Amino acid sequence: MSCNRLIHIVLLVPVAMLLAACSDDDDARWVHEDDVVLVEVGGEPVTKAMLEVVMENGGVTEDDTERMRELLDGLIRLQVVANAAEQQGLSDEAKVRAERRIADLRVQNVRFLDRYREDNPVTEGDIQRAYREQVERSGQARYRIEAVPFEQQSEALAALDAVENGERDFADVVAVAEASGATVVRPDWIDLSQVPASFAESLEQADAGAVLPVPQAMGDSWLAVRVLEIEDLEPPPLADVREGIRRTLTARQGEALVEELFQGADIVPMLPMTTAEPDVDADGDSDEPPGGGSN
Repeated sequence: MSCNRLIHIVLLVPVAMLLAACSDDDDARWVHEDDVVLVEVGGEPVTKAMLEVVMENGGVTEDDTERMRELLDGLIRLQVVANAAEQQGLSDEAKVRAERRIADLRVQNVRFLDRYREDNPVTEGDIQRAYREQVERSGQARYRIEAVPFEQQSEALAALDAVENGERDFADVVAVAEASGATVVRPDWIDLSQVPASFAESLEQADAGAVLPVPQAMGDSWLAVRVLEIEDLEPPPLADVREGIRRTLTARQGEALVEELFQGADIVPMLPMTTAEPDVDADGDSDEPPGGGSN
């Protein structure tokens, strides 16, 4: 987009708001000397790049001059309010400074990761390899199960032992759990890739109608599991899942990069993470004065 065209749009905004155009002023924090300044509002610049960002976010093209004028007017109004906040000292308050800093960090994170993904795109080979690995992990069957959650592993073991010994039917375990308000898990069809490795191994060895002999860890719970049905699993064609795999690989790529940067970062704690405990003498009395501090 040319500076001249944007200047033309600017000149259609009320003249009282326009203090300068394509200024070389480099005093503002967010403006560099090579940025094109469209207007100054109370000495603060509104740049061509700022207008382009809001146009991009709003899906506005440079042919839509009316919307461009509205967006520029909106930016000017934002700057007017920001100037007032600055004059009243609001911008110096710790919480406001923290919020602005966090917003800045988030923008830089998004843009940095976007640039990294552009420079390191997921390839077709990556997608095909991930697809083959997924098919292998999924196995050759899919399962429909019901699972009763227990807070303690010992409770799940006791229920499964009672079922195995013929003292209880699994349906009774389910009924008792539901009567107590517990949510019995009945997912749609699952495959081996959707559960932990030990859970997958038990499923792979089970027949329809079987109760898995050991509790399965899942989150903070222990599950007593019965296999309701088993049927052959037909993996979806690669064409149907290609974009999903691409998105997953892209997300993992970003997560790996962030973790690598985190591990290599120079992080220096500036404050203690825990509060020191007061000293206690042999009589069990704290050396700290009454009231938790000194006068």
